[in-house]
Amino acid sequence: MAEESLRVLVVDDELPLREELRSFDWHTHGFELAGETSNGAEALAFCRRHRPDVIITDITMPVMDGLQLIRILRTELPHTQIILLTCHSEFEFAKEAIAIGAIDYLLKVTMEAAELISALNRAKAAALRERSHRRNEREELRLRLSCELLHFTQGEPGYGDKKFGTFLKDALQCSLPFRLISLHAETTPQIRFILKREVEQRLERLEGEHSFTWLPVKEGVYLLFIPHAERMNLKELGIWLEKVLRELKHEIKDQLSFLCGEADLYAVVGPLIHRTDDFTVSCRFASNRHPLRFYLPESDVLLGESETVPTSAETAAAEMAARLHIIKDDPGKLTEWIRKDFRTWAEDGRFHPDLLKGWVNEWRREWLREERNWIDYSRRTRTVAERRTLDELIAVLIHEVETSRNNQRRIRTEVEEAMRYMNDHLASPITLAVVAEQVGLSPHHLCRIFPEETGVSFHDYLKHQRMEQAAHLLRHTSLRVYEVAHRVGISSYRYFTAMFRDYAGVSPREFKKNA
Repeated sequence: MAEESLRVLVVDDELPLREELRSFDWHTHGFELAGETSNGAEALAFCRRHRPDVIITDITMPVMDGLQLIRILRTELPHTQIILLTCHSEFEFAKEAIAIGAIDYLLKVTMEAAELISALNRAKAAALRERSHRRNEREELRLRLSCELLHFTQGEPGYGDKKFGTFLKDALQCSLPFRLISLHAETTPQIRFILKREVEQRLERLEGEHSFTWLPVKEGVYLLFIPHAERMNLKELGIWLEKVLRELKHEIKDQLSFLCGEADLYAVVGPLIHRTDDFTVSCRFASNRHPLRFYLPESDVLLGESETVPTSAETAAAEMAARLHIIKDDPGKLTEWIRKDFRTWAEDGRFHPDLLKGWVNEWRREWLREERNWIDYSRRTRTVAERRTLDELIAVLIHEVETSRNNQRRIRTEVEEAMRYMNDHLASPITLAVVAEQVGLSPHHLCRIFPEETGVSFHDYLKHQRMEQAAHLLRHTSLRVYEVAHRVGISSYRYFTAMFRDYAGVSPREFKKNA
């Protein structure tokens, strides 16, 4: 996984020196030039807004000199690393600057690229140590606060409304009433540890930029505490959350492109919390996957927490079963019924996904009754239970109907082209959007028709092909495991190992040894 670049601010009143540093190859050495200013006052304003990791600053400047700047930064931004630029005549100033916290100093007139790189590397090592130390401290604090929060959800004696209000104010900068917001980062068990690390690192940064506090409540679920959220209407809050989620998704996609859509991130905005009992009920609900996610997979923000089943649900299901019985022997009509009538009925009713899947598995017995292939029926039943969206469920049902009773048919040309493109580019960072563009379809349309045509989702097919190719390379080449991982487009060794073990039942090393 690529290491995040450290951001550098250059502060000097001499334009030629700023231009020289501007042309330095920052990226190669793990840095990014965040900005430049001509005096300490401008630099201080920049630092307060953007918080750079490293500052390279002159000593003698108008308005505010380098020493004044360093003294203020040591108080306000103590973790910022400072490299000093100085002339020979300013050596005593340089000694003072080192004494009050600068990590290194460079002589302007003799400065070489190697000296700058050496100073930057010292600053980087110090900055990364500070980050690690602060991260450990914050993780310990979050764990303690999460445990404290758990006491309130359990209704333990002594954890009443008064203490809850104090806890919100002192630990989370919130006050009653407040609105409960949960962030869900869902994925497969094999990559949960990777996604967890990325999400929590990004939340750390977003927390400082957007002024909220977050706590983990279970694997992949985080509570967001936003000061004064009760004063925002739901539309304003939804827009703010969508912005945060867009940033989070964009950064995770950049870092973990090989996941190819396996991570599902969304937020749920609950009702206002007025007392501890309200929080207990809402927190328990927030810890589980929101039922509406099954019907609204494209929505980043879901409002409310209703999961009630309409009293007429069983009657409605019986009526649908009666209609199904009439057309069960005609694959064409049955497919059309699933694609249109069933979809509309499910979207209008928004029944709990588990309830809907139970009905579907009962109905499947009707159109598979003549096949007597109950082993396949049981396998497909598990597949139905695992579908995360209505689109995925419909695709599985359509594929089953169209391939039953020996009703085999040719796969659509666009899907065949998509499969061919994936097989030819396994080493590349393949995404649904890239493949869809290659075959002339929208990502949403390709995602919908791919499982209808093949019986598996786009992402499952890609994972399977990558593992097939990996097994071939492990068996027939002398490539090392990490080299094989890169050959099949997976940059994370840990993720590749977990995925291959799930595929083959053994680790890549064991597989190669026994091949």
